[in-house]
Amino acid sequence: MSLEIKGINNLIRKLDNLTNINTELVIQDVSKDMESAIKDEAKTFSKSYEHIGKCEARKYGRSVFIDVGLKNEVAPWDSWKELWYHNWGYRDFGLNFQGTPYIQVHKMWFDTAVKNAEYEVKKKLKNRIKEEINKNIGKR
Repeated sequence: MSLEIKGINNLIRKLDNLTNINTELVIQDVSKDMESAIKDEAKTFSKSYEHIGKCEARKYGRSVFIDVGLKNEVAPWDSWKELWYHNWGYRDFGLNFQGTPYIQVHKMWFDTAVKNAEYEVKKKLKNRIKEEINKNIGKR
C-alpha cells in the first residue's frame, strides 16, 4: 500500500525558492529613498545635509540592515555635528546672548523626516518584496 501526493515536488521547489530571496538589493534601493527624504528635510536649514548618507549593509543570517543618517562612517563628526545639535536642541553661549537661549527651532527634525517618509518607504519595500516572492515562485 502506498500514498502518492501529486505536486509535492513543485511545492518543495517553490518553498526552496522562497528561502533564496535576495532582499539586499531591495533594501539598498529603499534605503536610497529614505536617505533622500532625510536630506530634503535637512536641506531646509543646513548646508551639512550633504553628509547624510547610508552605511554599508550588515547581514545577520538572512536579515539585512542598513543605517541611514548621521554616522562617522559616512563623514567625520565635525562635518555633521550641526545637524546633530539641531536635532536635540542646544544652548547658545555665543555672541554675548544674555540668558543663554535654548535653540530648538528644528528640534527632532530627523524623527520628523523619518516619520514623513515611513509610509511610502514601507509601501515600496512591501511591493518590491512581493515582486521578488512572485518571481521566485513562478508567478508573473
